[in-house]
Amino acid sequence: MLIANTTDLDQLVTEFARADAYALDTEFHSEGRYYPRLAVIQLAVPGRVAVIDAMAVDLRYLQQLVAGPGVAVTHAGGQDLEIMNRACGARPSRVFDTQIAAGFLGYGSASLATLVAVFLGRRMDKSPQLSDWFQRPLAAEQIAYAEADVAHLLELRTVLETRLADLGRLEWANEECERLGTPRSSDPATAWWRLKGSGQLKALARGRAQELAAWRELAARVADRPARNILPDEAIVALAERPPRSAADIPKSRLFDPRKLSPAAVGELIAAAARGADLPSEDIRLPPDGLPPHLQGLTGLIAAWVQQHARDLSIDPALLATRRDIEALLQNEPDLRLRQGWRAELIGAAADRIATGRTAVAYNGAGALVLVDL
Repeated sequence: MLIANTTDLDQLVTEFARADAYALDTEFHSEGRYYPRLAVIQLAVPGRVAVIDAMAVDLRYLQQLVAGPGVAVTHAGGQDLEIMNRACGARPSRVFDTQIAAGFLGYGSASLATLVAVFLGRRMDKSPQLSDWFQRPLAAEQIAYAEADVAHLLELRTVLETRLADLGRLEWANEECERLGTPRSSDPATAWWRLKGSGQLKALARGRAQELAAWRELAARVADRPARNILPDEAIVALAERPPRSAADIPKSRLFDPRKLSPAAVGELIAAAARGADLPSEDIRLPPDGLPPHLQGLTGLIAAWVQQHARDLSIDPALLATRRDIEALLQNEPDLRLRQGWRAELIGAAADRIATGRTAVAYNGAGALVLVDL
């Protein structure tokens, strides 16, 4: 069913908001923009599937559904939820993500088509996935593809929940899925960490890089353009090392012509570099310290045990702990994932014992790593 006017959308939302759970997906284009451009929204409740033309309706009408008590069932839905929040001003507080849930059954980053085939015994046609979702009218095969992306989610959720409950892992999966309901925020003051070449900047240039990269990030949001299209990384690094006094000081390259900058933008760049030069050292946001050499081997040892433990449990290793999680634990950084929730029980406590020398990782001679208390 295609929804292409706000009156029909209002009626649909009133009906779907009564459901305990609804499936959600989106189709969007992200090329050439800071924010993805939303084209289509797919929703489903038991017995009904709807494809919403996001270009033809007032998306604020979706707030009643999205902000309501129903569980939003998604697949790899992190970006979908961010897009919905921007489009209608709300995001679900309760989420069940089938890709995350399947990770607790040993399926790492599995596609929806894979999970539908494995758990429901059905085949999905993914050929229209890369089609132009902004062409109008939408083709019949596009609408069918969009419907299929949500038509199986509610049934798939039921099957996954049953398997997880049998293994005693449903609470773990629910806890991890609920993280998707928490908005992610990016701090412009840390944007300079991602600059190519930022690691070679001297102390005096770091404050300038911080302010210049923050200016670029905010300018990209306002213009809805990729940050590198506003000013490339190499230009920011060069300006941080040699602050500009005029437009003539902004380096030109085959990828960037500073003459395309407006006089206002040039003035803002010069002001940002000046602010950076005046930043007190305590206000410069430095990236986390690199791991000291004496901890690098220990990181590898714990990572090897995590991989073994993941295989033993048939859980996606990336769910248990990333290498960055282990490095953060060894450096005792704040808000550690390995000391929170289900990870603290499953990974964190043992990793702490290994790190403090109370437990050793040993090879048992039969192809497996084991923990041995000392």
